[in-house]
Amino acid sequence: GGDGGGGGGDAGDAGEGAAAGAAVVDVGDVELVDPSTLAAALTTSVLGARVTGRTYGDAAAAGGKEPKPMTVAKLLETAAGGEVGNATAVHYRVDEGGAAGGAGGAVEASESLSWKQLVAKVDEVSKGLIKLGVGLTDPIAIVGDASLQWTLAHLGASSIGAIPAGVHKNYDEHSIAALVGQVRAHVVIATSVEEARLFVGRAVELPSLRALVIGGADADANGVPSDIADGLGDVQVVTWSAMIRGGSKVKDKSLKQARKSVLPEHCAAVCFTAGSRTGHRAVMLSHDNVTWTGGAVARALRLTAADRLVALLEPESAASLAFFVYAPLHSGAVVHYPSAAAQAAFDVDQGRLAKAIKDALPTVAVASGRQFGHLYHVTTRTDATVGTTALRGSIGLSEARVAVVVGGHISPVARDAIADLGVAVHESYGQTEASGVVSLSGAGEAAAGGAAKAGSGHRVGTKGKPLAGVGVRTGSGASPEDKELHVLGRNVMMGYAGDDEATGAVIDGEGWLHTGDDAHVDDDGSLVFDGAPSDMLVLRDGRVADAAFIEAVLEAGMTEISHALAFGSGQDDVGVLLCPRLEAGAAFDPERPESAPLAPEVVAVGNAAGSTSHTLEEMMSDSFWVGIFTKQLADINATLAASGQPAIGHYSLLNGPLSTVAGHLGPPQRVRRFLVDRSFGYQVDVMYQGPATVAAASTVAGAAAAAAAP
Repeated sequence: GGDGGGGGGDAGDAGEGAAAGAAVVDVGDVELVDPSTLAAALTTSVLGARVTGRTYGDAAAAGGKEPKPMTVAKLLETAAGGEVGNATAVHYRVDEGGAAGGAGGAVEASESLSWKQLVAKVDEVSKGLIKLGVGLTDPIAIVGDASLQWTLAHLGASSIGAIPAGVHKNYDEHSIAALVGQVRAHVVIATSVEEARLFVGRAVELPSLRALVIGGADADANGVPSDIADGLGDVQVVTWSAMIRGGSKVKDKSLKQARKSVLPEHCAAVCFTAGSRTGHRAVMLSHDNVTWTGGAVARALRLTAADRLVALLEPESAASLAFFVYAPLHSGAVVHYPSAAAQAAFDVDQGRLAKAIKDALPTVAVASGRQFGHLYHVTTRTDATVGTTALRGSIGLSEARVAVVVGGHISPVARDAIADLGVAVHESYGQTEASGVVSLSGAGEAAAGGAAKAGSGHRVGTKGKPLAGVGVRTGSGASPEDKELHVLGRNVMMGYAGDDEATGAVIDGEGWLHTGDDAHVDDDGSLVFDGAPSDMLVLRDGRVADAAFIEAVLEAGMTEISHALAFGSGQDDVGVLLCPRLEAGAAFDPERPESAPLAPEVVAVGNAAGSTSHTLEEMMSDSFWVGIFTKQLADINATLAASGQPAIGHYSLLNGPLSTVAGHLGPPQRVRRFLVDRSFGYQVDVMYQGPATVAAASTVAGAAAAAAAP
């Protein structure tokens, strides 16, 4: 859950168990429900009345009335036949081998497709899936990076009534197979040989799997690798190009007939929650959910065919579908896909992230709070004397009229620094269960080039205004302490696949989604996020700290770390575990994590202070680094105090990075707090056994006041 916005864990905390009578298999932290009526659940909306014309909230942006419900196929038809049919739809980086978004060669080239060409390729994929036996309500799984092939697979399946479920590629093999099994996928599409190998030897775990399709340049050039073909038993294994060739035998009449049977209330996609509060849940989104939300986002951002976006979010997230698939289909905006090699380096190589954005020069920059923090770090390493224009150019925002934060907090320091470059920074809020987007200020209200700080129509520190047509309320009115955000509208999910009990726990009888997050609406009508209860740390004296906010401030304010984890419930102060930034691309030995080399920029910071440390092991016993971290944390305490957050008093270093493979993080790099608490409990206890080592904010403020006194 929580694709867009500062919060966003899985909706609610109630109903975590499976439906009564359903078979539940305990597979690590993945909750599997095996309902006997999954197909029926996937085709029937528990709130079907939402797509019959009921209107929620202010529909002025939609011309005074709600758009008619439509299917994905109808939206594709409209995009190809509209005024922008011959305009560029997607621009993508390809490797030497020639497959869009595939991993492989170091040499990249650029290619593009018009909307008519894009829809024609979607038709080819649809026919290929039909030839493989995929039909109405058949679930398929897609594993891979944000790429043209991923989008074609999603649209090709959804448009014929099949149900694509995106699975995050960086989970461990066990979890990926479990999630594919959870939706009973008949076909898996892997966008590279690397992802396809994740399924070798797992056919027994996936009894519904009939075919595996391998995308990417390597498979198309060299065919199906023998180890994959031999390792999947009776499962049919074909390359992407072979699937397309097979589909060429399917007649246009058969394709039209398949699409004609699809209704707006049918399931168009399954998106898994990030699992930040509990196990991953399979969220069913209808055709009306995804097409309506995409249109609402396009109207809020005032997107046109002159706009450019760069796909930086994980493709399987509901927010990514809204911003990079369905909003462009409504508006004609161009989507740029970075290469797979570039995407793999985004979180460890901040310069590579900035380069991918510079290659696209987006007019609307959509990224997570963490990614904007990385861009801020790039500006801090750029000579400030070059001027504002050059600094904007260094992070690829020279033509951006707005930066939209989707997923996680953005540090006030990073937000204000980017705004000072002349780019309006607008935060948003969303959840997977609400199709990825609930609130988003109208970016088009800001002048071209952006307006410093708030820009027009957005209040700094808020998550923007609810999408036109979306109703929000805070609390049930039962008590003034009840601040839970409730959402009503055509973006609210159909339900959790095969789990009516869990669905009923978060969607009430009137159709309101109970998000599990606290919020309030200010006098301007903007949504103010007050935190997710699972992120709240209650200190011994009753003070409350927002762990996610503190982590965002740390990661933006300390270029030497890759991740931070905040703790402190029942303690006198906040304690943090810090992950030092390691060298990008360097081998990491989990048996000897301390031997990992530090990133060159981290070594440079240490050298300037007198340190000679080059590895994580050396840093952990280096007195110079103790001084560096203690000073930085004291400075950050002053920032936290200005935001009303308790001070950090204790810290410790982790002997390795966090990862999705280990289960510590879910997309988009979101801390899975219930697992982190379990994994690092011992180290947290040891950290708190020692005295506080960081100056409190009051001490920092007092020292500053004394220094400034006459």
